[in-house]
Amino acid sequence: MLSGKCEKMGKGFPEAAEYKGKGPHVMAVFQDDHEADTDGTGGYTFWQVRFSGTKILTGSEDPAGVELLVCGEGRKGSQRVGACNYTRLGQSSSTYPLYAQTYKYTVYELRTGRVLKTFEAGTGTGSQTCPYRLSSVGDQKPSRVYAQMSRDRTEDLLRQFVTGPAR
Repeated sequence: MLSGKCEKMGKGFPEAAEYKGKGPHVMAVFQDDHEADTDGTGGYTFWQVRFSGTKILTGSEDPAGVELLVCGEGRKGSQRVGACNYTRLGQSSSTYPLYAQTYKYTVYELRTGRVLKTFEAGTGTGSQTCPYRLSSVGDQKPSRVYAQMSRDRTEDLLRQFVTGPAR
């Protein structure tokens, strides 16, 4: 339900929690990123972030308890930043070159659909992780994988909206 608003926010959810006061504010985060160059059509998936003083969301919440919605969109980069090794259930392992990915984040006041801020952040040194697993299309094997934004970095980027006063 909430992830659909990342596709098209429109006028928001009038039944969502009011975004006011000094915080903390309840935030739901969804990301649409790339794992590999063989990715099929993706979509926004729930990204659990944790902030002191707010309830931990599961992604299936009724919007009535959520004040902010964040939608992150990944863009494949061309800079090689490392390598990722994968082992398939007792079979041989495969190593793939790891490339940067840039994320464009849009922070919305969920009730009204108002954009509070749009910004970009890259998977620079120390903030990237290998994709947890690789999805492939048919029998295609990837030739490269893309760095994923780490949970810690995501939380650092969004903390001001959760802990700060309403804007």
